[in-house]
Amino acid sequence: MDHIPAELWRRIFSFACTDDGAIGRSLSLASKYVRDASAPYRYQSIALIGIKQISSFLALLLTRPSPGRRVLYLYIQDKTSLSGIKQGDFESELCRILTVVAPSLRLLCLCLRHRSFLLSPIVLPALEVLMVYGPYKLPKNYSVAPGAEFRKLSRLHLQGSFTSDLDIPVMIAHILGRAPATSTIDVIIVQTITASAPRLTHLSFHTNLLINWEQLMREVETDLPSQEIKYGLSTHVQRICVSCISLEYASGQRLPSHANAYMRSRESLAKAAGACTSRKLIVKEGAGASECTFWTDGGEST
Repeated sequence: MDHIPAELWRRIFSFACTDDGAIGRSLSLASKYVRDASAPYRYQSIALIGIKQISSFLALLLTRPSPGRRVLYLYIQDKTSLSGIKQGDFESELCRILTVVAPSLRLLCLCLRHRSFLLSPIVLPALEVLMVYGPYKLPKNYSVAPGAEFRKLSRLHLQGSFTSDLDIPVMIAHILGRAPATSTIDVIIVQTITASAPRLTHLSFHTNLLINWEQLMREVETDLPSQEIKYGLSTHVQRICVSCISLEYASGQRLPSHANAYMRSRESLAKAAGACTSRKLIVKEGAGASECTFWTDGGEST
């Protein structure tokens, strides 16, 4: 081992430590030499499930100097039930650990059954890839605030059911042509994404959002005048991958008017995909609920 340059070992350790953190722990127990050489990559990739693991790992990081807090890839999942734990307590711990790792964090995957934020509860300036799974309920009086919280974010995957306190009356009014386009949840969600991640190039949806895909693709493929822009996505977007789910609500009920709107959105998606010759829009039919669309370095969906 001593005959191999330390730089080469560090390179090997950087490729090895890309799991849930188990390899980093094992390397720290191998020998003093391996422990010291692998130390910068020990927490490079970490998976945390539940508030106890989040709190324990946070306490561990806080005992380390700043260079030892280098986390590049982070997976966080809340447990099936938050029984006995207030949502505010969980999100407080989530904010604390994200604040500690924010300077280095490049990839974040959040699998949350309960959350009060759309993308992230704090600013993550170094983040490049974000995957968010789980339902989200748009709060009352929600407004899109300019921010660019994710200045380096280029790839975003959203999966889950999106609802709002105003879903039923707003959607019915929208279907009947009595509500402005900016009042619908799909516009608010996409506008928030646009404002938060100005450098987004790859976007994946596995949601029940009733998006007008023909309009959205016109904005992505053409420099439209400002008065014709509805969603606000940039022409810098290279790929949009879509896998729609059924339109469901927290009550488990479906209204005929919503079903009609859902079918119209699917028809719009089919037309937009048929008209798209640039391969910017990719439609995946029949994808499983747990499937995550991702991209290779060449930009192709997998």
